[in-house]
Amino acid sequence: MFSGSHETPFKGLSLSSCYHTPVFMVGNVMSLIPKIDQVQEFIFRNNTSIIFSTETWLKSLILDIVVDIPGYTIIRRDREHDDHGSVCIYFKKNNFRYKVSKELSCCNKHEPLWM
Repeated sequence: MFSGSHETPFKGLSLSSCYHTPVFMVGNVMSLIPKIDQVQEFIFRNNTSIIFSTETWLKSLILDIVVDIPGYTIIRRDREHDDHGSVCIYFKKNNFRYKVSKELSCCNKHEPLWM
């Protein structure tokens, strides 16, 4: 039907102009704060759209500004009673609509983040 040249049936349009394919990153960062510069550089170099991070080791007393990445919104779920754990998701601003669903969370023992 179409060759590998990204042709579309619409004259003058390429597939890249018709669709946005998000770029995902999933990583176990094992303490985000000291690695935020490296994480940010990776995100910018790869034009990443959504970033899922586990083992961020963030606590509620740490403000979002400490792990802010310009152009991205952070959603966090911090572990309350342990030094490790915690998860977060970064969304590229103005690219996605989302809603955090707290109804699916099972307990305070884990930190699920349902979107």
